[in-house]
Amino acid sequence: MTQVQLAEKTGLTVKYISNIECSVSFPSASVIASIAKALSIPQYRLFIPDNPKQDDKSDAYISKDVMKREINKLFSELLSQL
Repeated sequence: MTQVQLAEKTGLTVKYISNIECSVSFPSASVIASIAKALSIPQYRLFIPDNPKQDDKSDAYISKDVMKREINKLFSELLSQL
């Protein structure tokens, strides 16, 4: 799916989707839910690289600490909406 197609399905702008992909912006829990729904995947799959390499030390993959912190932030945000 292209960024344009994803933007159309989610109502987000192409620029915002690009910023998410480039780690310039981090989406809210509701945006993550919208993207996952548009892609027909569970939300957690958005946090797992398609082809993770054990020896890859580049910035292309989020560190475990950063991922834990962001997931905790998302859960807190979701719980506050209940």
